Amino acid sequence: MKRFAYRIDTDENPESPREWDNLGTLCIASRRWDFGEVQLAHDADSIEEAFRWHLAENDLTMDQVIWLPVYGYSHSGLTINTTGFSCPWDSGQLGYIYVSKKDALKEYGGQRVGKTLAEKVEKYLRGEIETMDQYLTGDVYGYRIYEYVGDEEDFQDEDLSTHSWEEIDSCWGYYGEKYCEDEAKAIVDRLNNGEVAA
Repeated sequence: MKRFAYRIDTDENPESPREWDNLGTLCIASRRWDFGEVQLAHDADSIEEAFRWHLAENDLTMDQVIWLPVYGYSHSGLTINTTGFSCPWDSGQLGYIYVSKKDALKEYGGQRVGKTLAEKVEKYLRGEIETMDQYLTGDVYGYRIYEYVGDEEDFQDEDLSTHSWEEIDSCWGYYGEKYCEDEAKAIVDRLNNGEVAA
């Protein structure tokens, strides 16, 4: 009888989600942090003014884009969101994420951006920031699949630290530990039931 098991590990070298094909453009105004597509000007009187300058350089105004503010909380690392943090000392606005209404219509269809479409786009932009937050906070994982290669009579439990287990597969870049574990468990369950060839 073949036996299979999995192990979940932190992905030590994940790809930044900002390298993906994103709908939003992430603009950051920080001398310390630089992880967006646009580094906003530091000589503006405010982050909003710097953002308006960026839009103007691209022939856009605030009324022509769907945008959300991006906030950061820095305390032995960085976490970000679009709603803000309660700590007034280690947190504040870092920038914006936006998409032009023209590009939103290209993506979702329609003739105009109404309330329903705007809310859909805002939800998508929040999702991009949540994924970026997972990247920044190390919430990215991978799994390794192992096959038991020891003698059957020696099998005690799924102690993967022994030499009786051989790694046969792995996959990385899962954002969220539960998502990664669900995928690994499903594969191992199928293997243990003989549904997938090793």
